[in-house]
Amino acid sequence: MSKVDIDKEKIEFELKQFFKTEFPATDIELTNTSDLPALFLIDSLRVLTTVIHLEQQFGISLAESDMNAEIFQNIDSLSNFVLAKLSN
Repeated sequence: MSKVDIDKEKIEFELKQFFKTEFPATDIELTNTSDLPALFLIDSLRVLTTVIHLEQQFGISLAESDMNAEIFQNIDSLSNFVLAKLSN
C-alpha cells in the first residue's frame, strides 16, 4: 500500500483481514474494539507475526519501545498506531 492512499478505514479493513486469515477462529465477530489478546490468545509469537506484517504491509518500522499491550489491544488502537507511524 502506498502511504498516500491509506486512511484509517483501509488500515482497519486490512488488519481485520490479516487477523481472520493469520489466526483463524470460529464464531468470532471481529470489530474495531474487540479485545485481540482475549480473542486470539495473543502471545509473543503472534505479536512478532503481527509486527512483521505491519512493517511489510504498511512500510513502517517498529522499535522495541513501540511494543506495548495498549497498541495491540484492538483494531482501533493498532490502526491509530499505524496512522501515527505513517505520519512521521
